[in-house]
Amino acid sequence: MAVLFFCVPVIAEAQSPPAADFTTNFRTDRWTEDWRIKDAPAWKSIQLPGGIAHLSFGGDTHIRFEHKDAFAFGTTQEGARTNLIGRALVHADFRYGSNFRTYVELGVWDQAGKPDGLFFDEADLALQRAFVDVVPDDHWTIRIGRQAVFDRSSRLLRAADALNYQQVFDGVHIDYRSDGSVAEAYIVEPFISKNGYFKRFEGFGDGRWSGGSYRRTSRTIKGLSYGVYGVWIDRDVVAFLRVPGSEHRGVGVARMTYDAGSWRSSVEYGRQFGQVGVNPIEAWAFANELSVKLDNAGHWHASLRLDGASGDRAETVANESWAPAFGGTFNLGRNGVYGATNIIGAYPELSWQATRDLRFAIGGEHVWRVSDGAVFGGPGGDALLSAGATGDMFILNGANVGLKWRLSGTHEVRANLFALSPKGAFRQSGGEQIRGLTLNMISRF
Repeated sequence: MAVLFFCVPVIAEAQSPPAADFTTNFRTDRWTEDWRIKDAPAWKSIQLPGGIAHLSFGGDTHIRFEHKDAFAFGTTQEGARTNLIGRALVHADFRYGSNFRTYVELGVWDQAGKPDGLFFDEADLALQRAFVDVVPDDHWTIRIGRQAVFDRSSRLLRAADALNYQQVFDGVHIDYRSDGSVAEAYIVEPFISKNGYFKRFEGFGDGRWSGGSYRRTSRTIKGLSYGVYGVWIDRDVVAFLRVPGSEHRGVGVARMTYDAGSWRSSVEYGRQFGQVGVNPIEAWAFANELSVKLDNAGHWHASLRLDGASGDRAETVANESWAPAFGGTFNLGRNGVYGATNIIGAYPELSWQATRDLRFAIGGEHVWRVSDGAVFGGPGGDALLSAGATGDMFILNGANVGLKWRLSGTHEVRANLFALSPKGAFRQSGGEQIRGLTLNMISRF
C-alpha cells in the first residue's frame, strides 16, 4: 500500500517530557528515563566493564478498579458493573556511550468483570516496546522498532490510560532538536497485542501512519510554547470493520501554551479530513485549559477545561469519537464514562496540594450536545443518545471528588468518586443517573 507523508498540525509541549525523577516526579513512561545519572540500587543500574556501556532494569504495575451503579447510564440491560484491570511491565535498557541505545519491554495484562472481555485488556505475554536509538550527534535521534509515537503530543491524540493496552507502533521515527525547537517525522504501523503469547491483533488491517510535528519554545516571550502536528493514515480495511472500504484519513492539531508562573493556559484545536469508503471525513475537536494559582505557595489551584468534539462524519450516524484512530480520546470526559462524541464539555476544578505527595480535588462536569441531529456516544462507540432526540441541548451535569497520593516515590494511588445526571434530551430518552468510583494503584521499581 502506498505510504503518504503528511506534515500538518498537532502537538505537544514545545519541550519534550523531562526524564523521570524517581523521588519527585512520578511517571510510568519509563523509556524516557536515563538511569546512568540516578542513584539507583546496584541490581537496577549496572555500569559494564570499560565504563562506556550501561545496563539498567525496571518495571511498573497498574491496577484499575471501576464501579458504576448504572453502566452506560442504564441504556443497556446490564445494570451495575464492577470490573478490575491490571498490567505488569518489565524492561531492560542498554546504552553504549551517548550514541547507541536498545530498550526492550515485556508486558502481561488481564481483566475481570467485563462480560465482553475486550482484547485491549487481555494478553498472556506481549512485546510492548522494543526499539534501537542511533544518535549521530546532539541534534539527531533515529529510533527504529516498536515505540510510542504520541507520548509528546497533544491531549487530543495521546491515548488515555484507562485500558491495559498502551498505544505503540512499529516503524521509524526521526527527531531533530536545535535551540528550543524540535522537529520529528515518522512512518509507522500500529501494533495491538492479542490474547496469547506474542500475538498480534489484525483488526486494524495493514494500515500505515506517516506524519510529523514541529514544536518550539519562544525566545522572545517567556513561558510561551507552541507547535503543530499532523498524521496521515492509509489502510485497506477500516478499523474494526465499521464501514466497508479503505480509509484515508488526515489529522491535524495545533497547540499553544503560555505559562506565566501564577497561571497557565493551553489552547488546542484539531481537524480531520479524508475519506472512508465513499464517505468524506469531516470532524473537529478542541481541548483548552486554564489553571490559576490561588495562593503564593501554590497549594491551591483553580482550573477550567473546555473540551469539544464532533463525530466522524464518514460514519453512518457520526457515532464515533472524534478520532477513531486514537482510541483513548474518549477520556476527554472525566473517568472515561462517555465518549468525546458530538459534545462540548466544561470541567471546572478546585485542587489543594495538602503535602508534597498528597493532592485533593473537587470538580464539576457539564456537557452539551453540538446539535439535535448529533449522537452522544459511549467509550465503546454505542449510542447513548440517538440523533434527532428531542429536548434541551444541555444533556449532562455532574461532580467529581478525587485524590492523588504518592507513597515513598515508588507507589501512587489515584481515586475518583463521581456522579453524573442526564439532563434535557438525554433524560427524556431514558438516561439514568450514574454514580461510580475509579481507583488506580500504580507501582514502579
